[in-house]
Amino acid sequence: MSLKIDNPKKVVAVYNTSSTKHNLTVTTFPYTGLDLKIDGTTYTSPRTLSVDKGTSHTIQVISPQEQDDTSKVSGTDMKYTFEKWTDGNTANPEDCDSEQRRYIHRSDES
Repeated sequence: MSLKIDNPKKVVAVYNTSSTKHNLTVTTFPYTGLDLKIDGTTYTSPRTLSVDKGTSHTIQVISPQEQDDTSKVSGTDMKYTFEKWTDGNTANPEDCDSEQRRYIHRSDES
C-alpha cells in the first residue's frame, strides 16, 4: 500500500483472523514413543505438525515394532503390532485431511 501524507490521516490495518493452519496430531496407544510416518517422514509418537488447512496427508505406523520396555529383561521384550485407528479404521497407511483432529494408533502387545 502506498499512501501520500498531505494532511492528517488515520490508517487502520485490518487482519484476517481465520487460521490457514491446523494441528495434525498422531500418537500411539497404549504406549507412546513408537515410530510413525506422516507424509513419508518418520517421527516418534506423539507428533504434532502445523499443516495447511484443506490439505491431505498420509499417516502410517510402522508395524510390527519391537522395544526394550523394561530393565528386568535384557534386549527387546515387547512387540507392538498395528490394530486400528481410534476411528475404527484399520487402513495403514491412512489418508487424512488437515482438519483439527487427533489420530491415535492402537496396538496389540505381544
